[in-house]
Amino acid sequence: MQAETMLIKRSVETAVVSLNGDAPGPSPTDLHWFTGLVADLFHEIRRKVVVSEETLRFVLLGMVSCGHVLLEDVPGTGKTTLARALARSVDAQFRRVQFTSDM
Repeated sequence: MQAETMLIKRSVETAVVSLNGDAPGPSPTDLHWFTGLVADLFHEIRRKVVVSEETLRFVLLGMVSCGHVLLEDVPGTGKTTLARALARSVDAQFRRVQFTSDM
């Protein structure tokens, strides 16, 4: 794994734990640090996947807010590729759930 990816992974973990108040770390008011972290992640994913800026911003917002994101679009638009790239960027596990209209 690349050193840059590991640095981003550790930073995301630290940010999430710190923002939840469970452990010491960067202050939630340190917006400059957190903005830089998200910007690094944004640029790393944009290097790997062709995705609109708006879509990537919403996906990252869902991740850093500990929320969920549902990617809907026609087949072949890169939804799975985006999810895999995000998971790799933060050294997370990727699992795909697919539903069809007949379910």
